[in-house]
Amino acid sequence: DQVTTTGVSYGDVFATGDHSTLRTSIGLFTRTERLTSNLSERVDPLPGMALGRELRADELSCNGRITGLMDVGREGIFQWGLSAHSVPDFSVDLVADDGTSLNAEHLDQWVYGADLTFGWSDETEGPSWTAGWEGLIADGAIAARAVGSGPATLEVVEDKAIGQYLWLEHRTRSGRALGAVFSSFERPDMDLAQEREVSLYFARPLGERSQLRFQVSHRDLEGQESSDRLVVQWMGWTGRLGHTLDW
Repeated sequence: DQVTTTGVSYGDVFATGDHSTLRTSIGLFTRTERLTSNLSERVDPLPGMALGRELRADELSCNGRITGLMDVGREGIFQWGLSAHSVPDFSVDLVADDGTSLNAEHLDQWVYGADLTFGWSDETEGPSWTAGWEGLIADGAIAARAVGSGPATLEVVEDKAIGQYLWLEHRTRSGRALGAVFSSFERPDMDLAQEREVSLYFARPLGERSQLRFQVSHRDLEGQESSDRLVVQWMGWTGRLGHTLDW
């Protein structure tokens, strides 16, 4: 699946003191499209939650973010952020497995976000710690399902879904990293069933522009058996390197 948009965005940076700065951005979009899927007897999230079906926005969609950064003492950097994304008027088209074409119009959705990040280190290029939290709320038409047959009907889920995740990472002078991540969110495709996951990971650099990461995760999904997984991931990158907390 894919998402395409046509619009404009603008961002700027403002100094708010000798040791703090503010970043802002806003975007306006006049067109939103997604590929069409065949759905039957299941729920799929709508815009901002997952890809799925063709969507048409008759009015402007908007997203915006504001981020503040500031020094904390001699060794710390604190970052906070607020964000929002709106789809004020869109339609959803589904084709059920029995061939019935389904449509709902004049739907809307908002997604709100807030995040906090704090990083500190003993010295330049020395051992460092980073801790963070992010929360998201999707409100409005968050899912749709084709129900029944002969003919099928379209059911739009108008509700609110909440999710969040927290993480803590320690990075050594040699570039090795050890971290933990906890996430919890409500699944729009499963009647807002709660899903929680805890992960521990270790990463070591293989060179200046690549690293190998090992991760173990435990997942609990409401109404289902828990599961565990082991992940081995190689990562490589090109271009200028940067970090969220860099000025």
